[in-house]
Amino acid sequence: MIIKDISSLCDSLSELLMIPGQIPQIRRAVLDLAVSGRLVPECDDAEDAAEYLSSVVHALEDEKPAKKLKGVERPQIGVSVPETWAPTMLGCISTDIRYGTSLKTSDSGEVPVLRMGNIQKQRLEFDKLKYLPLTPDLKHLMLEHGDILFNRTNSAALVGKSAVFHGGGPFTFASYLIRVRLHPDVEPDFVNLWLGSSAGREWANRVKTDAISQSNINGTSLGQFPLALPSRSEQVRIVERVEAILSLIDSFEVEKDELAARRRATTVAACNALVRRREKLLLDHADKLIRTSEDVDEVERTIFGLAVSGQLVPQRSSDFDGHALVAEFAESSKKKELAGAAFNLLKDPPFPIPDSWAWTTLGVAGNVVGGGTPRSGQDGCFTYDPSLGLPWFTPADLGGNASMYAPASRRFLTEAGLKSCSAQPLPAGSVLFSSRAPIGYVAILEQPASTNQGFKSFVPRRGLVSEFVYFWLRYWAPEIDAAAPSVTFREANKKAMERQPIPVPPVEEQHRIVDRVVQLMAVVRSLRDHIAA
Repeated sequence: MIIKDISSLCDSLSELLMIPGQIPQIRRAVLDLAVSGRLVPECDDAEDAAEYLSSVVHALEDEKPAKKLKGVERPQIGVSVPETWAPTMLGCISTDIRYGTSLKTSDSGEVPVLRMGNIQKQRLEFDKLKYLPLTPDLKHLMLEHGDILFNRTNSAALVGKSAVFHGGGPFTFASYLIRVRLHPDVEPDFVNLWLGSSAGREWANRVKTDAISQSNINGTSLGQFPLALPSRSEQVRIVERVEAILSLIDSFEVEKDELAARRRATTVAACNALVRRREKLLLDHADKLIRTSEDVDEVERTIFGLAVSGQLVPQRSSDFDGHALVAEFAESSKKKELAGAAFNLLKDPPFPIPDSWAWTTLGVAGNVVGGGTPRSGQDGCFTYDPSLGLPWFTPADLGGNASMYAPASRRFLTEAGLKSCSAQPLPAGSVLFSSRAPIGYVAILEQPASTNQGFKSFVPRRGLVSEFVYFWLRYWAPEIDAAAPSVTFREANKKAMERQPIPVPPVEEQHRIVDRVVQLMAVVRSLRDHIAA
């Protein structure tokens, strides 16, 4: 986003705010205007900051951050600033640059510990706090008003985020943060604008070092962060203007979130219309109820939620009991250790289900099967001729698939290829579930097939309908994703998948649910067509 000055920002602000995903960019644009001197007009008698900065730097020349910079050439700022501003480095204006505590925290204690998750949108949020006991070791790590907290280790997108501490009472900070304490004549909120600006983000991307799943910026690099300062009074004036503008943006965002919540409530009303078999009423009023593809996604997921919680079709006393079905699954299961996980579901189920339904785990209700890929360069493992091999799926094959059933695979695994790797034949009726990159693609096999290692597919036992499993995995996928560990990438492993819950209705009710959801999916397709038109 290129905004030349505050006038052009104000002229286009109302339009920009309505564009999805633009608010973070608008905030960044405000910071960019602030650190380039274009947010507020410069006074005719603006004070030259060179003398002011010289006195600050001279006062700190014997401090540790400044000593580390002796002989270091100041990097280019990368931003055009007014001639009255003076360039410097962060270490030259800091009295202390220090890493936080690595002591193990707990849910209670005397001293709250701020962590990287407490830094949001260039500000501190004082929720989800951990604590430490007050000990002499923490004395030099206590926060003071005006301290800047800098996130030194995080993902590549988030490393380098920062905020100013304006809290009261005793607080300390965790080891993934660096505390920067400035000379008292430097406005910390103005320095924080620099760290959060486009110039700050470009600097962070340039100096960070990358490791597995995380990036790092050390204290030495932070001390060399380049910035320019106006006079102290100008710093305060710019900060006040930024806070006023961001406050307006925050207010709009709250209103927008409230509007989104109201629209989600409307979406639920739309789903209630579907449950009550009033599809025509919904389609007749689609213009008012459903406005975006996200609204349709919400309708679809709510349908799945109703289906797997027993709220979509009525229960019948003549149906075979789901508890008896789960007992049969448990008897057939070779992994008796999963019975404990299934028992725990009875004590703490994810949500209420009808009395005739029963909870169990995927590992009891069927078999979770991984996949594999032949070694690179090994000849004769793949073919493009369907008659010469077994369909072989990767998560990319399911991307964009709108059907409940798996599309044609791009490649086929030969008998030699199947023997050369851990891929296993999956029978028709198996439910593919991508367990990484991304987690949550779901499709039912209509013919035998195999997959690469990006799947933890599910082969249901007799009595569990594949389509019902599909509805469940589509609904529950966000929970599986949220619980998946991340090393180089997020992945749901086989053991975790086997312990995932699944509700089991009587088999007759499963078929009624499938029939009803198939009807409703036709309505969902009509809504998608309506949005696309």
